[in-house]
Amino acid sequence: MPVIGNSLIHNMMAMNGARNLGIVTGNQKKNTEKLSSGYRVNRAADDAAGLAISEKMRRQIRGLDQTVRNINEGKALCNVADGALNEINSMLNRQEELLVQAANDTNTYEDREYIQAELKQLADEMDRSFDITTYNEIELFKGKDTILDDPARQTIHTVTERTETDPTVTTVTKDVINAVDLPADTVEETVNITSGGRTSSYNEWEQVHDTDEKGHTSYEVHHEYTVTEGPETTTKTKVTKTYKKIDPDPKAKALVSPKQMTGAKGYINVKNELGWPLSCAMSQLGVKVGDSTIYDLYNRGNVSSVNYSDDGNIVEHTYDLGSGLSFTQKIELLNGDTYKLSYSMKNTGAEDKTASARLAFDTMNTNGSSTTATRANPPYVLKSDLASISISTSGADESVLGTIDDLYNTWGSEGVTAGAAVTHSGVGAWWNDRNVPAGGSIELGSVTYGPITVADQYERTTKTEVDVTRKYTDTKDDDMYAYLPKYLDIHVGTEKDQVLPIRLWELNSDTLRCRVPQEISAHAAGDSIQYLKHALLKVSGIRSYYGATTNRLEHAARNNANVSENTSAAESRIRDTDMALEMVSFSNNSVLMQAGTSILAQANSSPQSVLQLLA
Repeated sequence: MPVIGNSLIHNMMAMNGARNLGIVTGNQKKNTEKLSSGYRVNRAADDAAGLAISEKMRRQIRGLDQTVRNINEGKALCNVADGALNEINSMLNRQEELLVQAANDTNTYEDREYIQAELKQLADEMDRSFDITTYNEIELFKGKDTILDDPARQTIHTVTERTETDPTVTTVTKDVINAVDLPADTVEETVNITSGGRTSSYNEWEQVHDTDEKGHTSYEVHHEYTVTEGPETTTKTKVTKTYKKIDPDPKAKALVSPKQMTGAKGYINVKNELGWPLSCAMSQLGVKVGDSTIYDLYNRGNVSSVNYSDDGNIVEHTYDLGSGLSFTQKIELLNGDTYKLSYSMKNTGAEDKTASARLAFDTMNTNGSSTTATRANPPYVLKSDLASISISTSGADESVLGTIDDLYNTWGSEGVTAGAAVTHSGVGAWWNDRNVPAGGSIELGSVTYGPITVADQYERTTKTEVDVTRKYTDTKDDDMYAYLPKYLDIHVGTEKDQVLPIRLWELNSDTLRCRVPQEISAHAAGDSIQYLKHALLKVSGIRSYYGATTNRLEHAARNNANVSENTSAAESRIRDTDMALEMVSFSNNSVLMQAGTSILAQANSSPQSVLQLLA
């Protein structure tokens, strides 16, 4: 049986060494390729599944990197728009300042013309700014809205009436009145209606209509004009008076002492202890001595002496009439409710005197029943709404109740005119042609005033109820339609429709409703202020939108950068060479290749030993 190892034809040792050396050489070649390229996978054969996963990740990474660049361009667009609107805001603020100034009526017509000129310049500059603001030749404020057919554009006209009712205001007061008979309870209702003015207002607002899959939002817009008529104010006043009889105050029947009531010249104004003005008593006191007449001692004031009793209930006034003749008036308070007025004359001269006296007892607050002079026997009763007072005379030659106007300019009873116009109404008393002996004195007589009969007293309760209602009529026109704004889509993802829309507005002085009034006046300026308020709110809202969109874009950019970074790390683990591990494999294969080469050389020399068998 032949020995294979000594075969010349098949050197199996060399073949085995060559085969292994080829394997090691192939591995060494791969090690060299990976170390020199830096990639673990250089061809699909290196890692078929890993290559497919890596290529998918590479597509995503490059797409994400591009989205970050897209987002930065979107942020730049928002910044351009915000910068332009910042200047628009400044111009609108200046316009509002000018309109508030124009609304002040201290401005003349010429002043308002200057204001109007500046307002127009500002409006023109706003329109120019809106026209020239572009980004990469895209007009940022020419975003024409698309009016939608559903729902159809319409104007809703409504007229409504509304009322405001104040709580009923009730006041209750109580007082005391005097009356002969019990007054009837009364209820008095009055209605006062006053018309108000006319005001107008404008308001606009938007609400979301729909949002499509791309995030494009359509809106419903409302322009509301309201005219308010009113208020028509109705004031209803209800006054209820009720009466309850009460016991009269004792002070009502008590007259004050003459010392408290007597004037410096001897007259008195009669009042009770409650201060009721009962009469203007003793308004004129006249004397006549021979042919000499003094119409009014109270006015003349020739008082020679005044004497008071200790308790003040008696007062005496003495008037010097000249030629030794004097006239004395004595007032006594009797029983606390009656005055007695006594008159006397004294003659200290050497000759007898003939004298007359006249008293006009004026009662200003009588009830007017004695407007005609009536000669009758006293007592007379003077009436008022507070009390009735008796007046009687003693020793008088004549007395009269009624109109006593002429007593102030004439003498005697002939001065009383029946039916004359009443200025002074009361009692007159005469003492005619009395002889005053030389060295003697006489008593003329007296007048008794009182007692007082007080009318019944009632507590009156007055309840006042006031109801106020204001009525308004609102005429409202609501112009409503739906629209889809124009959008620029910023592609922020690596798949279809992964977009972030940026809205573009159609802006100018007309759409902002900040037009300058053709003829500026206080009223026109006031109306323009409310429109300008909405313009400021709209511009501020748009700026807020661009600011919020910028923040959103920044968040999207950071998120995409984070995804790109982490996906790159995952792709690196699949595709990149682990240099340390590959160097270990490379060194190992180098040693094996050297060993294989040496072994192969020895295996190739083995047939030489077979030749020795032929020798």
